[in-house]
Amino acid sequence: MKTHTSLIRSLVLSFIVIALAIFITWYVKKSVSNQSMQQEAPSEEAMSQNNNLTTLKNGFTETVLSNPAPVVVTFFADWCPSCNAMHPVVAEVAQELKDIQFVEVNVDEFAEVANTYGIQAIPTFIFFNKGTLVDRATGFMNKEQFVEVVKKQFGMGA
Repeated sequence: MKTHTSLIRSLVLSFIVIALAIFITWYVKKSVSNQSMQQEAPSEEAMSQNNNLTTLKNGFTETVLSNPAPVVVTFFADWCPSCNAMHPVVAEVAQELKDIQFVEVNVDEFAEVANTYGIQAIPTFIFFNKGTLVDRATGFMNKEQFVEVVKKQFGMGA
């Protein structure tokens, strides 16, 4: 009888743990969804001013690897606070460094590309010159740090 009672207790506890995990997952997804819906989309004017900043929609090879210009690829996710904080920095630097193409890649939409380049943390920046990977950097940087890293990667002097 004791074995039967302990088995029932174990099953009930397992059920509670699973239900709690499902609830937490649902709540987090709901919160992230609400946050991304509240973020303001860039204005048409801001988008037109940043001709050298694009979000990858398809064709990584055509957009990045076949590009004769230097390219900074930012791997990000909508749910990532550091990525969201880094986006305005990248946009501002893209406006200043017009000879460099900036491409944003959403790791949730392009998981295969992220896996190909071994992305394990975001934001991650990969620097390409004429289609060749030059270097990479990871994590949030303020504008001055980001400009310094980008210029260093492409031999532009700080």
